[in-house]
Amino acid sequence: MSTSREQEIENTTSRPGQRKGATKENPTDFEIDQRRLQVARLLSEKVPQSEIAERLGISRSTLTRDLTAIKTEWRSQVRIQYTEAIAQEIATLDELERGIWVTHLNAFGDETESKFDLKAIGALLSVKDRRYRLLGLVGTPKPEIRPVPTLTREEHEEAERAMLSNLLGR
Repeated sequence: MSTSREQEIENTTSRPGQRKGATKENPTDFEIDQRRLQVARLLSEKVPQSEIAERLGISRSTLTRDLTAIKTEWRSQVRIQYTEAIAQEIATLDELERGIWVTHLNAFGDETESKFDLKAIGALLSVKDRRYRLLGLVGTPKPEIRPVPTLTREEHEEAERAMLSNLLGR
């Protein structure tokens, strides 16, 4: 039989990865992580939630908490991967833009007069457009402007109202 001092020491001393008083009702962090891995595996196998809870011997509310934690972690990982993919794509665009400039400048040498290759300009604009889209810097589309035939004052005012309405999205 343990003395009260031994019981006190045993209750206050925890092992790594174990919260004080870890039991089936109060599992360790390691046990929770292991259970969540099992939940994620079963979920990926399209096992119904009721069956997952039954197989693992946990309540529906515990399963719901685990699913919430798993989805939160997955979202976090996806955000990180998405950000890394955008950074990689922007680095690729930077390299492509440098290459276009080098090719363009080499084609014209040290000529003092400015010459521009329309293909190079088109490629540079395309790279810039892609970069802006990746960064979410694309503005609202500009309205199409066409030459307007000679109008009466009333027709002109009506056309202005229509253009303003288009711009405001009404």
